[in-house]
Amino acid sequence: MDTYTSEMDDALACVDALISKIPPEDTAPPLARDENAPPVVETGKAARRRGGLSSEAQGQLDAAKAAFDELLAGRQVGLRLEQADLHRMQDLVSLDRLDELRALQADARERDEPFFPLKSFFPPDGYDLLVKHHLTSAAYSLFDKHVRAWPGCFTARLELDPDAKKKHGFEHCRTKVVLTKVLAPLEAREAATRTSPRTLGRSA
Repeated sequence: MDTYTSEMDDALACVDALISKIPPEDTAPPLARDENAPPVVETGKAARRRGGLSSEAQGQLDAAKAAFDELLAGRQVGLRLEQADLHRMQDLVSLDRLDELRALQADARERDEPFFPLKSFFPPDGYDLLVKHHLTSAAYSLFDKHVRAWPGCFTARLELDPDAKKKHGFEHCRTKVVLTKVLAPLEAREAATRTSPRTLGRSA
């Protein structure tokens, strides 16, 4: 029995030694990053919590979301008064699609369902500049999802040329600067006062 016990102890010690050489999951080397991917500083659990964004990009995203949420809540958020004063979808839609929009709205009311129109219903001049700082591609994608959770709300990217950079205070920035425009109808503000995106069937 003593010989058998000694051999078992030796075997278990060998297994423990092998296990101790396996690196923990959090210390495993990160995968190589695609050079075309947006910049990411954190790795591991911290990056996953931020959705793969750097601390700076996350801060920019949070600021953009706050500006949009304030717009829906009826605050001015730095816009001109006429921009913060939202209009109904029928006043923003392209004239050649107005009848189609009204028919779809009536159908949604009959089914007692929220109405989410297509982005193509609305012309580019219906968008207002809301996010006046640069968002990375990854941050913009998350912001766009946040905005689209509300009926009739969409985003558009605005890349600044040299003259526009000077106008918006980025004249000394040599890299690409992309701001974000938003279209938000009055129906979205009304929905925000009585419900949440999840209740509407869209998740931000």
